[in-house]
Amino acid sequence: MFKIDDLLGLFPNEKTRKMLVYSYYLSQEKDKEASDSVFEQFLLLKKMNPKINIILDTTKEKSYFNSAENLYT
Repeated sequence: MFKIDDLLGLFPNEKTRKMLVYSYYLSQEKDKEASDSVFEQFLLLKKMNPKINIILDTTKEKSYFNSAENLYT
C-alpha cells in the first residue's frame, strides 16, 4: 500500500505538499489502484532524481516535464 507521507517528505515546499495531498486523495476516490500505481512511480522517480521539483503555475493550462531543468510543471 502506498503511503503519501513517503512522497511528501521529499518536497520542502508547503504548497507543493498540499497539492500532492489533494491530488492523491482525489485520485484515490476515482481509482485507488491506478492512483497508488501513479504515486508509487512518482516516488521512485523522485528518489532516483532528488533534484526533480514541482512548480505550480496557475497560468499554464496543462502540466509538463522539462527534462533540461528536471522540472514538472
